[in-house]
Order: sequence, then C-alpha cells, then structure tokens
Amino acid sequence: MRSLRKRLLLAALVALTLALGLAGVALTFVFERAVRARVVADLGDQVDLLVQGLRLDAVGTLRLGREPPDPRFERRNGGFYWQLGRGGRAELRSPSLGNAALPWSATPLRSGATTWSYMPGPSGQELIAVERQAMIDSVDGAIPVRFVVGLDDSELLEARLGFFEALIPSLMAIGLALIGGAWLFLRFGLSPLERLKSALADVRAGARSRIEGDYPEEIKPLVAETNALLAARHADLEAARARAGDLAHALKTPLAVISAQVRTLEASGESDIASEIGREVERLQGVIMRELARARANLQSRRQAQASEIAPAIERICRALGHLAAHDTICFESVLPAGLKARVDETDLLEMVGNLIENAAKWAKSAVHIEASSAPDGTVLIMVADDGPGMAASDVEAAMRPGVRLDEQVPGHGFGLGITRELAKAYGGELRIARDGQRGGLVASLVLPAAQ
Repeated sequence: MRSLRKRLLLAALVALTLALGLAGVALTFVFERAVRARVVADLGDQVDLLVQGLRLDAVGTLRLGREPPDPRFERRNGGFYWQLGRGGRAELRSPSLGNAALPWSATPLRSGATTWSYMPGPSGQELIAVERQAMIDSVDGAIPVRFVVGLDDSELLEARLGFFEALIPSLMAIGLALIGGAWLFLRFGLSPLERLKSALADVRAGARSRIEGDYPEEIKPLVAETNALLAARHADLEAARARAGDLAHALKTPLAVISAQVRTLEASGESDIASEIGREVERLQGVIMRELARARANLQSRRQAQASEIAPAIERICRALGHLAAHDTICFESVLPAGLKARVDETDLLEMVGNLIENAAKWAKSAVHIEASSAPDGTVLIMVADDGPGMAASDVEAAMRPGVRLDEQVPGHGFGLGITRELAKAYGGELRIARDGQRGGLVASLVLPAAQ
C-alpha cells in the first residue's frame, strides 16, 4: 500500500479494533465481577432470613418458622436452593431441591463466618453458593448449624451474554466515531503535505520559482532542501543556457567573416566558388542554428517556464515586421483574446511566433492572419496563415513526416521552422503545417500548454 493516508488509516483501524475488543472483554469481566458480588450479597441476605427464622423445638429438632419468600425456592429445579443442617447432615432443604442435597464445603467455618464457592446443583448444573455457620440457642446451649443458599450460575451467564450483546452496538458506534475522528485527524495532519504538493505543482507550472508558505517544523527541512535544489538547478540551467548563447556568438563572427569573403569572391568574378562556399556556409548556419535550438529546447524542457501572455507578444512582433520595407504592403490581421497565456518562456514564445509570422509575411501576397484560442485539453492554439503560393500537398506530407526537418523539405521557409518545432516539442507542444483552403497559402498551427 503506497498511500500514506490509507496506511495510517488502516493502522488506526487495526489499533481501534484491538482496543475496542479488549475494552469489550474488560468491561464484560468487570460487569461479571460486579454482578457476582451483588449475587453473593443477595445470597447472604437469604442466609440471614434462614438464620433469623430457625429455632430448635423441645426435642432438639430444627424448625424453620419462616421460609424465604422467593417463589423459585418452591419450584422443583427452580434455580434457587437452600439447605441447612448439623454434623454434615442436611436436615432442612428447599422444595426446589426435591430429594437431592447440596454438598457441604470442606472448608471449616468459624461461627458467623461466611464464604462463597461454586458447587454442583441437583441436576449437575453449576451453582454459585454462599455458606455460613451460625450458633442457634437451645436448652443445652448454643449449637452450630450450617446454612447454604445456591443460585443457578446460568442466570449469571445469561446476564453476562445480555450485557455483551448490548455492549457490541455501543462499541461499534464508538468505533465508527473514532474511525471518523481518525480520518479527520489524518486529513488535518496531512494537509501540509497537500499544500506542499500544490506548491510543487505551481513550481512545475511556472507560477512560482520556489516553495513558499508556513509549514510545520517536521516539513520545513524538506521545504528548505527542495528550495535549495530548485535554486541549484535553476543556476545550472541558466549557466548552460548562457554557454549556448556564448557558443552562438562565438560562431557568428567567423561565419560573418566567411560570408564577407564570399562576397569578395563574387566581386572578383569567382562566382562559382563563391556560390559553392555560400551554400556550405548557409548549410553550416542552419546546422548551428538547429543544434543551438535543440540544446536550448533540451535546457528549457528541464526549466519551468513562467506564464507568458500571447496577445502582447504577437502584437509586438507584428509592429516590428510592419516597419520593415519588405513587408510594408502586408496587412497583419489578428484575433487575440485578452488574458490568454501559454506556459512557455517569453523569449521562446517570441522566437516561435516570430519565426512563423516572419515566414508567412515572406510568402504572403497581401495579408497574414494570426489567431489564438484556448482548447478544452488545456492547450493554446496559435494559427498563422498567409495568402501566398503555399506548397505542394506532397511537400506538406513530407514535412510532417516524423524525423524530417521542416527547413530542408519546405522550399522558401527557412531554418526558423525547425527551431520553432524543436522549442514546441520541448514544451510538450507541436507544430503542424497544412494548406489553407480559405486563403490558398499555408497555415501553421502552434500548440502550446496553457497557463492560468
């Protein structure tokens, strides 16, 4: 069982079951002792009645002036019995004994002393009995007489069982109440872990960069260690990202020098050599850009991004492109809901959307249409469509084939599509390219995780 709450609740259930079971046995034992003590006291009262009503007649015969009034003494095997006698003989007995006699206890008794014990009854049943030896006055002086009164022990057993049967529903009700209390206790006791889980989810979603809040002393070390781990991880990722940027800048200068030399060769009439070198430089630039994008995407997949608002980013890109002379005849149309956010880094969002809008503007005849919307599956869809020539259906299918780089398969659409695809995949999104049946050009659909 991997659930801590279920494990603790099961342990509480087992402990409560054992405790209530032991409590039931203990209460039954205490009840039995109390009932037995009461029975012994009642039997002693019956002995008192016998002693008070006993006398000796003129010839020395024991006579009972008043018998105990309990009707059970009158019924054969009625469950209540008495007898009295001298010298180990039963001289008088209750009608309930019939012709049977109760055994005398072998324990010698002093005058006036009382004892209780278990003894067999007239039908072999077990009796709880009280015996006493009393001195009865006679003409020859006081003589010792032994009295015994017994009660069928089955009545005690019935009382014990009745008490236990009445106790079970009460114990069950107490058990259910305690289990409910244990569940509430666990819910309250584990609530800091739920808050910690929610805080970690916020960190993962990019809503916060560290865990904050007031936690119990037992959880504070875990929170501190987690925050330290997040800080170290963030520092490592930023350092790796900086190294990737440094590599891009380090390669940019040599490639710029080579490109300048290519233009020099073209000016000197070496157009064939310049063209060949230019193609290789362009290819090298594409490889570098792609690998840097892949490295950046891998870093970003381990780094939790903040929520970035989509509308301001797209409007910023459209304004920047609209100021370029190459796009002064292009109309940028947009349908952007306010407050719509994606769980991506703002820099990456600008680069992905910028690549798509720039490529669309490059091939559009007159207009580029941008639309953003949220989907029920927790994603954001950004569509960029143009009214340009588009591409052949076979090229679109090849471009969407797994493992095929878009920048090498789609003519006229540069390396930015490959970078966009790599970054989108890093965030758990995707990039889809298709023909736009309404405008005749291409429509690029960028799917990204939504943020609150």
